[in-house]
Amino acid sequence: MLSEVQRFQNLPQFSHEPLEVNLIRHGLSAGNLFKQLLNTGKLPPEKAAKLMDLIRIDWDIPLVRKGHEQAKQLGLKLKADPFFDPKSIDVVVVANCRRARETAYGVMDAAGIDPKLIIELNPRIGERDWGDHHLQDKDLIARAEKLRIEDPFCWSPHEGEKMRYTSERVNHAFTTFNRRFGGKRVLGFTHGEFIVSAKAEISRIYDPLDFSELLKQGIPNCGLLQISRLSPEGKESNGYTHLRQFAVESSARQGDWSGKWQEIIRPKYDLSNIVAPPTDRSKEILELLGEYLP
Repeated sequence: MLSEVQRFQNLPQFSHEPLEVNLIRHGLSAGNLFKQLLNTGKLPPEKAAKLMDLIRIDWDIPLVRKGHEQAKQLGLKLKADPFFDPKSIDVVVVANCRRARETAYGVMDAAGIDPKLIIELNPRIGERDWGDHHLQDKDLIARAEKLRIEDPFCWSPHEGEKMRYTSERVNHAFTTFNRRFGGKRVLGFTHGEFIVSAKAEISRIYDPLDFSELLKQGIPNCGLLQISRLSPEGKESNGYTHLRQFAVESSARQGDWSGKWQEIIRPKYDLSNIVAPPTDRSKEILELLGEYLP
């Protein structure tokens, strides 16, 4: 395995795309906390209505105190992490929402990233447009959340964005990274659904059932997805080969966020497995149409 000096100071052999892309979800926001309290019925109706009206303006939602603490903790952990090295970051890109910008400040300040490093705001790595989804009636939200998992690419929140459009933003962002930041280490501060979509695009996870599993796992607040052309041993490839997930805290349902490297294994299809396995839904459709089938 390469020493840290070799890993972070060797010049990249290939420069057609970044050497690494690090994507960090924002810390716990007032919007996240509001949804948790609303779901548990802990908010008085009058206060809930007032908050609901205020959080309609998505870009202005701030971090809560725990979110600021998460950002600081993540920054301190990354400062000591053998696979990150804050001094090696070449480019910082931040979504233009308040919670992403506050997270960027907290992580970078605690990690000791050069305060003079130029930071770019980029709305294309911003939050999925949820429209009025979280402002709907509780029963409508529950039904919508079910459809969100069952039809992950095509379901859209009320007046919001389908994940297929989020995926288009991911592809646009990575195309921009390839064009402008070839051979560099990119650090991005963004949002959960964008990171889910980025992981799916890099891993070529296009099967709806597999993509649903990614959505169900989600991304913890201040979770880092690191996508690299370097193997854990430091061997460089001309495409992304490894990723790891790292977080200060996560739940069991969210998978492994301990920081272990994983090889990116992309699905392969041929005539033995291209047909999607039947589901209860697909079988029921045919049963209901049974007497009308030609």
